[in-house]
Amino acid sequence: MSEVQLSARARLEIRAAGRWYLAQSPQTAKRFLQAVDVLLGRIGTSPRLWRVHGKSARRAPIPRFPYSIYYQEVGDTVYVLAIVHAHRHPDAWRQAGDEAAHTD
Repeated sequence: MSEVQLSARARLEIRAAGRWYLAQSPQTAKRFLQAVDVLLGRIGTSPRLWRVHGKSARRAPIPRFPYSIYYQEVGDTVYVLAIVHAHRHPDAWRQAGDEAAHTD
C-alpha cells in the first residue's frame, strides 16, 4: 500500500467542495467526504488502476460526484495534486509546476 499525501491545494479544494455541499445538505456533504476518503484509500491500495492523464498524472473520478482526483505515483508514495470539478477545463488541475512537482 502506498502512502497518500495531499497537496495544500488538494486540501483546500476538498474543504471548499465540502463547504459547498454542506450549504446544500449536511448529508450530501458527509457522503462527499466519505466518497473522497474511500477513493483516496483505493488510490493508495491500487494507484495504477486509473489511466494517466497528460504526461504523468492519473485521474480518478469520485463516484456519484462531479469531481476527480489528480495524482502522481512516485515510488511508494502517491502525491494528490488537485481535486477538480468536472465542469472545469480538463487541464485545470495543472498550475505552474504541478505536473512536474514530483517527477524527480
